[in-house]
Amino acid sequence: MGDPKKFIPVAGLALLLTPVLFSAAPAVFSAAAEEQDPEPQEGAVAMVDGENFTVFEEALGAWQAGSALTLLADAETQETISVSGEKTLYLNEFALSLAEGGSGSVLKVVGKLTLYGTGRITGGNAEQGGGVYVDSRGTFTMNGGEISGNTATLDGGGIYVTGSCALSGKATVTGNTDGAGNDSNIFLTYGNKLHVSNFSGTAGVTTAADSLYKDDRDIFADGDGSGTFSADDKRYVAENGRLAVAPLSSIEATYSGEKVFPTTSLERLKELVEVTGVNVNGVPYAGELSFSLSGRLTVATCPVTVTATGENGEEARAQIEIAVQKPRILSLSVIAPDYPPKLYFDSPLSLLTEDGGYTFKGMYDDGYERPICATPEETTEKCGEIYIDDYYTLSGDLSSHENGKAAIKVKVGEKELEFFVTVSKYEVSVTEADIAALSVKEGNAVDARDFVPSLPEGIAVLATVGGTPLNAAALPADVYHVELSFSVSDRENYEDILSVFTTSLTVLRRAITGRTEGMEYSATKEEGLPPEWKFGVKDVTDSVTVKPEGSLEARRVYELTLQQDGIVVEDAGELTVSLPVAEELREKEIKLFWVDADGNLEEVGAVREGDCLVFSATSFSHTRYVLAVETASRAYLILSIVFGAACAAGAAAILFYLVFKRKMKL
Repeated sequence: MGDPKKFIPVAGLALLLTPVLFSAAPAVFSAAAEEQDPEPQEGAVAMVDGENFTVFEEALGAWQAGSALTLLADAETQETISVSGEKTLYLNEFALSLAEGGSGSVLKVVGKLTLYGTGRITGGNAEQGGGVYVDSRGTFTMNGGEISGNTATLDGGGIYVTGSCALSGKATVTGNTDGAGNDSNIFLTYGNKLHVSNFSGTAGVTTAADSLYKDDRDIFADGDGSGTFSADDKRYVAENGRLAVAPLSSIEATYSGEKVFPTTSLERLKELVEVTGVNVNGVPYAGELSFSLSGRLTVATCPVTVTATGENGEEARAQIEIAVQKPRILSLSVIAPDYPPKLYFDSPLSLLTEDGGYTFKGMYDDGYERPICATPEETTEKCGEIYIDDYYTLSGDLSSHENGKAAIKVKVGEKELEFFVTVSKYEVSVTEADIAALSVKEGNAVDARDFVPSLPEGIAVLATVGGTPLNAAALPADVYHVELSFSVSDRENYEDILSVFTTSLTVLRRAITGRTEGMEYSATKEEGLPPEWKFGVKDVTDSVTVKPEGSLEARRVYELTLQQDGIVVEDAGELTVSLPVAEELREKEIKLFWVDADGNLEEVGAVREGDCLVFSATSFSHTRYVLAVETASRAYLILSIVFGAACAAGAAAILFYLVFKRKMKL
């Protein structure tokens, strides 16, 4: 018998060659299938495994699984031929068609069909797969032959593939259309590919992929051959078994008509321009299109060149005319100096600007603010020649005063603004209506003058809380009563104010914080939180049952409350909540869900920041949130173990056979 160890290398080689031997088997069977039946009898239209038929329907009835149908003449079918089991069809040089007036596919492949010959399948008319409909359970192989002259109202005028389809030899699928008369030859449903072997024919292809270059959805064929594929969808071209966006040929650019100024940047102008492309097939370009602008914007009608670039670097250009306008003043503003000049009843208005330091600015409709000057020459020097008409004039009467204030008007073109200046020796009268109640966030400074914003320079105001000056107090969040008293620093121009007023100051919280299970949570709001609000987070995992769908597993359930005086705050606005992540979940992929009153889950767009989940909440009437994690599947591991065991068993069987054969020879 010999030493069995001598056969171990042989067994290993046999194991490696096993896939090759089995992959070669279909070629042997295919060669056997190409053997033709005996010579046909006169008048026969078809032959099934050597039996001649003069009536085609009878031949179809005899065409059973494992048999071959051979056309001996052109044949028509009254209805779709459904192919189940494993069958062979020899067209020879004849045509198999759907009878005139009929509707449906010529062939529907549910099993396995192999086609030979140089004839063609034609005349089909269906919603999908006019010539051949390949069911999800079906396998269709064309070893030559032609599918043409078929239509489908939806997709796949020639072949509609939901199962498996292979092309070899001079197989040809062309000249088929859809309901609109467009090319519609082979339609591959999502995830399907054509299997090509020594292919030398021609075919048009469409795929169901929504977009290209994602997950290889643009690849429609694998294998080898010198055949020619074309894309039925004119947005694409077929290249080496792959659909690619058809190259850009030309573009059209349109401008929205929004105002454009000399100060408008070309980047801003891009937002006002829409560019569409046409590909080399004369249809809208399907790829991603980028473009740039070039040109100079002045107050005139300016040409701007649009240069567009396709996905593969191809360029196309167009030119648009842009009407560039002079910016116009929308509003005026007055900038008073830190130390205004002393004005008396007989002071000239020129004192405001010559030595007084008052300046003026205009906000223009191009979004820029520009200085307004007193003369056209000064305006041209500072802003440019196109603004030569934008200079100001002042008017007003300082002797027409009220409570020490005189109205002055500044005018530029048709725009006019009134502002007030202080005139000396007037009493300033403050009433209860002049006093404002303020609210600020914790830590923000409060200026006493903010309580009486209309006070002129020269009058000081002191704000105290419980006798302590406000600017010396660090106040926590609460509502405070504030006393205001006044003093006159410019006694030359103003009389004393003797009144004392009371108002309120609300100090808003920046954040409400607390702790649950030793971890800190918080709630914040951009404009601050009223000091009366109470916010809490409670772990209710043990008292609430939640059953997430799929592979999610609930790990924590938290209940959020926001109350004022024990009542839920219904109109809280938008709060930013920082929810802590339990220590055992910090290394996991966590999702946050909101739970409604019926136990339904809705995912919350939470952001992970350190050991917390940060999200927005606007309602606290039913506020339970679930922290859930994904659970992994073991299916892949089980399949790997089964496959490995099968390979080991096959190797052992081959080794046993070789050892036994060696023993018999001995």
